[in-house]
Parts: sequence; structure tokens; C-alpha cells
Amino acid sequence: MVVNRAFVRAYFGDNREPAKILGQELLSYGNEKPAHIVGVLDDVRQASVVEQSQPEVEVCIPQITPDSRFYRVAEGLAMNLAVRTARSPGSFVPELREVLRSASPELAGTTFTTMDQVVVDSYGDQRITARLLQIFAGSALLLCVTGLYSLLAYLVTQRARELGIRFALGAQRRQVIWLVIRQAGWILLVGSAIGLMASFFAGRMLANLLFVVKVSDVLTLTGASMLLMATGLGAAYIPARRAASVDAMQALRTE
Repeated sequence: MVVNRAFVRAYFGDNREPAKILGQELLSYGNEKPAHIVGVLDDVRQASVVEQSQPEVEVCIPQITPDSRFYRVAEGLAMNLAVRTARSPGSFVPELREVLRSASPELAGTTFTTMDQVVVDSYGDQRITARLLQIFAGSALLLCVTGLYSLLAYLVTQRARELGIRFALGAQRRQVIWLVIRQAGWILLVGSAIGLMASFFAGRMLANLLFVVKVSDVLTLTGASMLLMATGLGAAYIPARRAASVDAMQALRTE
């Protein structure tokens, strides 16, 4: 038999290495030949994308004899037949239906579904929810970038007279610009730290909507933080450089 990792966690312990259960005996009924684990598969979501993987056992049908106890249990279960073909479903399904009908009239009403349709159906409303989250998240990021730039640019512009006085007292242009950027950088670092913690806890609430991407995805969080940091530093640098220009100094002296 071949089992999945969820089966290993459920029946052999969370800390059990999958490779160490190879050869373990399963389903030994009296004098019947026992089954052994010969492989471990990665987990898949059998029912839907929002439900975690369940323990799964795969058996080789030719090895199951009709007089075995396992066969008597399995024959009462529903069976799905998977067919792999390079042909289109529209041309292949009628032929397959005819083959099943010729094998047994009871199989004439068998329902056929493509794997693409199975995947689409498993998403359900999750796809729409994910699209809405993408739109809202993109809008929120755009608002953050716009608001952060406007706020820091306004704060630095309000300090134009202060910067002019520093120049009048002999401060170098590079020193003043670095002072503004350093102060803005501290604000951005504190804000980023708070935002990362908030996003981590918020991500745990949306864990069922995250696939392949982890809640604490380093690439996503780093990219968003770097974007906001660059926006904030740019918002601080541009007004500071403008205030350090000769025209701003002349305007201050004229006053």
C-alpha cells in the first residue's frame, strides 16, 4: 500500500519520519497475506481547497482477491475511474460511455467530469473571495503609498524655515538632508514593525484562503515593506532637497 503524509501523522505520530514507516505491516486479517507500506505520498486536498488533507491509503487492485476481507469492505464504497487521454473530452467521452454500457448496462448513466472542472468546482466561492481580497489589498497598498508620501512630504515642508535657519547657521546641505532622512527612517522602521506584526496576525485569520503562500511569506512582506520604505524616504528626500536649494535659502533671507 501507499499512504500519504496525513496518514503518517495520524497513525504514526507527528514526529515520525515518513521514510521510517516503509515496510510497516497494515491490514493483516487472520491468515490473509498482510499489506505493507511501500511509499509515502505528499498531501493533497481531496475534498476542497479549504479542507486539509485527510489520511489516505492507495492499494493495487490486482493484488486484492475477491475472497479477501478488504475486498468485501471496499466493494461497498463508491468508485471513481480516472482516464488519461490526449484527446478532447467531447470526442472521447461518448466512446468511453459506450464501452461502459457494453460492459454493464448499469454503467450507462455514469457521470463524466474533466479534471479541470473538478479543480474549478473545488474552489467554489474561494476564487471570488480571493479576487476581492486582491482588489482590496491592492487598493489598501495604493492608499498607504499615497498617504505616506503626502504625510511625510507635508511634515518636511512644514520644517522649511527650520532647515533654512540651519543653513544660515552654517549647516551643510548634505548634513541637513541626512538629518531629515534619518528622522523619517526611524518613523518608517517603527511603522513597518507594527505593520508586520499586524499583518502576521491578520494573515492567520485568512489562512484558509492562502494556498502555496504561507501566512508569514517573507517575499510578500519584504516587498510591501520595501515599497513603503522607499516611498517614505522619497517623500522625505524631495522636500528636504527643495528646502536646501539656493532659492529656498534666498527666500528665507529675504523674509
